[in-house]
Amino acid sequence: MGAIKHRILVLSGKGGVGKSFFSVLLVRVLAQAGAKVGCCDLDICGPSIPRLLGTAGIPIVSSDYGWVPAISPHGGSGNGNGRGGGGGIKTLSVGSLLPDARQAVIWRGPRKTATIKRFLKDTFWGRLDHLIFDTPPGTSDEHLTVVKLLGSACRPRGAILVTTPQRLAMDTVRREITFCRKMGIKILGLVENMAGYVCPCCNDIVDAFGTMPVEAPKMKKKESKMETKAAGSGSGGEEVAITATTTVTTTTTSASGNTRDNCTISSSNIISEVEQLAIEYEIPYLGSVPLDPRLTAAMDSGQDVLETCAESPALFAVKTVLARLLECLPGEESATADARAAAAASLALS
Repeated sequence: MGAIKHRILVLSGKGGVGKSFFSVLLVRVLAQAGAKVGCCDLDICGPSIPRLLGTAGIPIVSSDYGWVPAISPHGGSGNGNGRGGGGGIKTLSVGSLLPDARQAVIWRGPRKTATIKRFLKDTFWGRLDHLIFDTPPGTSDEHLTVVKLLGSACRPRGAILVTTPQRLAMDTVRREITFCRKMGIKILGLVENMAGYVCPCCNDIVDAFGTMPVEAPKMKKKESKMETKAAGSGSGGEEVAITATTTVTTTTTSASGNTRDNCTISSSNIISEVEQLAIEYEIPYLGSVPLDPRLTAAMDSGQDVLETCAESPALFAVKTVLARLLECLPGEESATADARAAAAASLALS
């Protein structure tokens, strides 16, 4: 694990919000940008990564260095230096260890823990820029095990929290935020998945859950290069109404009265309830990803969505989330900086 630069958990606490869907899109876009990536499926009882990354039926083999992860055929285009397409996406999942995909995994906690230990300690992952952990719902054995096994030397770089606009899902995410803070896991940001439905006929995005937008809290100006419209006169700390979307350094006043620095903020006066949740708990809002039925169908059949659904608004949204996520990662080295630049270029061409 020491040879992996960024170990990132994808969490939610709630099932069915699209953690696996988002994890796979994230590793695919990272691989396309030229990063060496892997995806570790920690959902022991409900593994889905093999189907989504096209590794179903590819066996996991043992070597002198431990298990050797399966290589996804959807490895990305690479960037000419052996990254991405040259190395492929490394994946490991209980689904690749089962003789029959219909076989149920009926294991108690100790056996789950032992399996996750092998995933982390007895698997030859090699040198990677990013290893994405797709986690199951909840805050139990799998989550506690991965945090404990990684230890202080190889602690996760942070966690991405995924939720849908439903208040039921957001209520559960609040508990996941509490879990991360108790375990000392940095929250890299909050992603709003299924934020609208993409019409397959016209590509218009409509609200799928009947959620209502809310008015954004006022921002206190700290440092900004964008155009603003002053809401009052006076020097220092005056309230402003933000009028353009950009990345700025600001201090946001949360619901609890505390302030925080954002890597990226939404710059609309009207925000979603998920954005309001991010402000309330003082964590970055990375963006929203709509539900595209064409993309979902392609992923269910194991297709390479970056080729079959290149024009999907959901893919564009994931690239936007990735660009914001890379800004939030501390200690960026040259390889990750190259991936960030490639992701930005890919986003500009979308």
